[in-house]
Amino acid sequence: MNVNIVLSFAFDYFLPSLLIWAFISNNADMRVATKYINISFGFVILYGLITHFTHVNPVVDFFKYNNPFPNSKIVFADFSEKIRGNVTGRLQAYYPNAILYGGVVALHLVFCLLYLKPDKGLAFKKSKLMTIITILACILSLFLINSRSSLVCLFASLFVIILLGRLKQSLQIVFLGASTTLIVLTLFSELLADYLPTVNNIFTLGKEGNVSGSSLEMRYTQLLSALQIYSKKPVLGWGFNYIQYLLEAGRTGDLLGAESIVFQVLISGGILGAAAYLFMFSAAYSKLLSRYRKVNRYTGMIGVSLFTGYLAFALLTGDQGLMKFMLIYLALIFKQLDIEYSARRQAPKSLSNLSN
Repeated sequence: MNVNIVLSFAFDYFLPSLLIWAFISNNADMRVATKYINISFGFVILYGLITHFTHVNPVVDFFKYNNPFPNSKIVFADFSEKIRGNVTGRLQAYYPNAILYGGVVALHLVFCLLYLKPDKGLAFKKSKLMTIITILACILSLFLINSRSSLVCLFASLFVIILLGRLKQSLQIVFLGASTTLIVLTLFSELLADYLPTVNNIFTLGKEGNVSGSSLEMRYTQLLSALQIYSKKPVLGWGFNYIQYLLEAGRTGDLLGAESIVFQVLISGGILGAAAYLFMFSAAYSKLLSRYRKVNRYTGMIGVSLFTGYLAFALLTGDQGLMKFMLIYLALIFKQLDIEYSARRQAPKSLSNLSN
């Protein structure tokens, strides 16, 4: 196991969310943090759209041919000349691949729903017009990314929102989603017509359409290959970054790219690693659902939906590096719920309660 890679992974994945938790202490800090996150992501979306339509992406070209991190897990994939469905090229902004960028866009779209909550004391403040524009840009980007996994991530998140939200909230979000998607499809009807096979392919489970990608049969073959590798070291696994070693050595066989977090965890961490992941996931769900019931239903609901969307993405295609972005969004949500919970506990009791 390469210690440098492990340390790089820890700093890359966990340090940003830990810094957010450490430096945000009140609603004013939260407004500043989310403001700059939104501004920065706005530039990301703008950069992605410009590079997609101009067919020039200097960041991806630089890292593809001059990668300064030869021993890292970052491998830039250029989709500019690859055909998927009826389209050549895929939107990826400056991310290593289009799949990861799709997951980030899907998570950010759901995160934007926090700004639509009718709460006067909400720390997540943003112009509703700007929120709608951001959501429109995210929807357009999701089509152009041309990835099934990012759409599944979004659909899973929206399903949780509909399931946990109050009826009025759910209807409003469904109406917002349908209307903004209709606007995008109307404005870019000719452009997006060729991207619809990717959406259809989600529901046909890889059996129809001309969209390349893993089918259920391929995933079953990958599962058998993963179990075979896992069975040789079932307790501790083969160690962090072992799958990357197999990929670089061309020895993955039927495992291919190990396109599910289940395969990746079993091989790298064994049963103990799988138990650690299950504990982390169950603890996150438990905490979010607790805050959903006791502190703020809407904010907690968005947190649960984001985490569910991430899990759907990771189960379908592997982590791809999306966890670090998911941790940033969850850190913001957990911190906001923690601020509200602390404020309630410190609030003075009413005279009627004191008399009792």
